[in-house]
Amino acid sequence: MRALAVMETHRWNMAAQLDEKAPTVAFVRMRVHWARTISAVHLGDRKTAQHSAKQLHRDYAALRKERGILRESNPMVAEADAWVEFARGKADRAVSKMRAAADQDEFGVDEFSLPAREQLGDLLLELNRPADALEAYETMMKTAPGRFDSLWGAGRAAELAGKPEIAPRYYAQLLQTSAPSSDRVERKQAMTFLENNQR
Repeated sequence: MRALAVMETHRWNMAAQLDEKAPTVAFVRMRVHWARTISAVHLGDRKTAQHSAKQLHRDYAALRKERGILRESNPMVAEADAWVEFARGKADRAVSKMRAAADQDEFGVDEFSLPAREQLGDLLLELNRPADALEAYETMMKTAPGRFDSLWGAGRAAELAGKPEIAPRYYAQLLQTSAPSSDRVERKQAMTFLENNQR
């Protein structure tokens, strides 16, 4: 759950506090290395990202052996690999891997998962492809409406894609679905956007 909290709130520095030795179950260790990989990419630490990705692959190999899983990859592994490719400057490979992760995301959308298609939107935003990012977020919200990160991403993507008539709708929904006491910087930025566009 701590790994998911890091990912959901984008508090990348907190990933270093995750204890990889504490979990005794391979799947739980995978979540730690998954969060560490992606956080390191966002912090510009490619070396740590690559190291964590290798550990993630190792733990998935252990899980496959333990449970007799035939598939060579899973969404967490593919997501981490996609972000590592992004860090390497391999944009097309990064997007391809993330789309594959979104297509095979078997965990669904619940309190225990972070949707791969939402991460696809995040990746496309990082690659300065806001129109494609907006499409990814909107597709995500058809199955999971009201997710903070999807609403924020859709609003931001609409801004950058030159669709100012769409951005306010998503930002307003974000404010409705998040607590006023939230310290998320994205919430504050959404409020600022809406205030500036009401003048």
